[in-house]
Amino acid sequence: MTRRGAAVLMFIGLTWLAITGIASRASDVAQADLEHNHQPVVASGQIEALPVAVDGAKNPERIPDAMAYRHFLRAIAIHVKPSQDELARQDMLIGRIGLSAGDRDALKSAMESVREQLDAINEERQRVSSGTQPTPWSMAALRVQEQSLLDNSRVLVANSLSVDGAGRLDAHVQQHVKRSIVIYGNEPR
Repeated sequence: MTRRGAAVLMFIGLTWLAITGIASRASDVAQADLEHNHQPVVASGQIEALPVAVDGAKNPERIPDAMAYRHFLRAIAIHVKPSQDELARQDMLIGRIGLSAGDRDALKSAMESVREQLDAINEERQRVSSGTQPTPWSMAALRVQEQSLLDNSRVLVANSLSVDGAGRLDAHVQQHVKRSIVIYGNEPR
């Protein structure tokens, strides 16, 4: 894996944990640590720490809007048949926005089946990473597919919310989500 690829994986893991603000079961945390190595090992076997490119707590304006929305939407996406924990986490995250009941329902409805699509992309990522099965996908293509899914979900959400709801969501992303993101490695373009 390239240094940039490791930075992207670490960034995704850290921001998901920061945005959700929840403590997972120990096994989930251990698995996340395996998938999102914070200090990648370089070819020589030595550990190389990635520099902080952007700290959203200090410079939220340097976090791209699209990136912040993707992280938030990924965090609130739940399965079609969610567990009680998923429902509680989603309600907590959406509750922070201050939406009306109608806008909460519209947001949840717009996000239906997104988690299953994200899971399918992640499963393909694992197949590509393991190299055990031939696949037409590359990691870059999967990243583009995931970004497109989340960007399309953002448009669907925006079109589903009232003007007030869309404003509240944007304010939440700008004031809270961006401040939770730390980008390691290279600054996004």
